[in-house]
Amino acid sequence: AFYYVEKLDQVDECFVDCLGGLLSVVAEDVKVESGGLLSVVAEDVKIVVKPEDSSLLSGVEIVKGYGGDSIWALDPVAKTYTAKIEQLISGKTKDYVLMLKIPQTSKELLKTDEREIVIASSFCEMKSALKKTETTFVKTTNLSVTFANETEEVKDAETDKEVMLNCYRVRGAEALDEARRLSDQKRYEEARKVLSDFKEELLGSQWKAEESVKGLIEEFEAVLKQIRPEYYEAQGKKSLISKATTHMCQKSSPADTYSHSYSNTVQTQMVQASISRKSLSAHIRCDLSSYLWIFSPNALEA
Repeated sequence: AFYYVEKLDQVDECFVDCLGGLLSVVAEDVKVESGGLLSVVAEDVKIVVKPEDSSLLSGVEIVKGYGGDSIWALDPVAKTYTAKIEQLISGKTKDYVLMLKIPQTSKELLKTDEREIVIASSFCEMKSALKKTETTFVKTTNLSVTFANETEEVKDAETDKEVMLNCYRVRGAEALDEARRLSDQKRYEEARKVLSDFKEELLGSQWKAEESVKGLIEEFEAVLKQIRPEYYEAQGKKSLISKATTHMCQKSSPADTYSHSYSNTVQTQMVQASISRKSLSAHIRCDLSSYLWIFSPNALEA
């Protein structure tokens, strides 16, 4: 695990966060195969995403897997996207976002049962890490979309909040990564514009009051101050790398203020215990220093 530790006194917090994750492993050798938009929780996960054609639609395709080559591998023949995760950690969620393209069709929907069409399918395989068994657990699911004829009146569909929040998360990670790439080329103003534009989009979102969106906005404001020639090489670059990875992979990192929502209960409790011990230690040292000062010979002579 990679942690960017800006302050030395955060080393122990990052260590116990990593240890808390190891103590929470519940599954291994996970394999997920799918044909569309997919959300998976797993460890040692293999996720294969494959679009599905039907009598109504032909040419459904996945045009993008967020995270790029660092998460997904594309099989151009099978038209599948494959991702892997090393560990499944109890109490944590791993959400994957892919962009699916639905082609135009001139066919008319005549029957009610034709309107709900499967455009993607998926399955997940894993082995339990809690029991020494070779049994493989499998979960399958489909992604369906309801269609209507162009001449029919349809109600506007409600935006799915969970999908939108995850889209903001992965797009925010991409914006951070793009800002780092531009900053590496000394194109600081362009990098700042990438982050500023996305921050403005978040401020105009109907979900701007959500904690995850508020956290992204505040984080972007902090990072914008680091994308300057005098700060970037010393701090900004490492910070951008860490934050982009944290959000794209939903990775907990105590050093990143707004990533605590990616921690599970064990990690949160262990990090908080470490912080409490340091606070108590600092309080004791402070009291002891005051005591020694009051009763020191120099103090008595004065």
